[in-house]
Amino acid sequence: MIPKKYYPLILFILGFGIFIFTRLSKLVPTIPIAIVISFVFILRFCRTQPAKRGIWLTLLGFILSINIGLWGLFDMGGDISSLLFNLIRSSLLAVLYFLPFMADRLINPKFKDKGLLSTLIFPVITTAIFYLLTIEGPFEGAIQPAKFA
Repeated sequence: MIPKKYYPLILFILGFGIFIFTRLSKLVPTIPIAIVISFVFILRFCRTQPAKRGIWLTLLGFILSINIGLWGLFDMGGDISSLLFNLIRSSLLAVLYFLPFMADRLINPKFKDKGLLSTLIFPVITTAIFYLLTIEGPFEGAIQPAKFA
């Protein structure tokens, strides 16, 4: 039996370990269902930690997992420029993926006794942020509709 003090570590490793497989990558294969499974573990990890620690560790987990998953995806010609572009782009994407988790962690305690309403906080925030990103985001927002036209 695993001691309870290791549960947060297991949730962190499972959540962000699975999350690495959600993006197109040169290092790891893409597994489409991983985005759903990883969010369950990450959300549970974030909610079981004290607010400050949960928020910072979740941000760190997203930055690490997205930078590992997208490592070397964009070649800009030079080694330094490619490295900088990959790190900056992946870190910005990590922050955008982190925003719904941070908002959920800060808002959810206020709705804990509201029943069904408390379960809708994370899906609504996530849907709103990802929708806004697809309109005119820096991550292929404007060219996505042209791909399917």
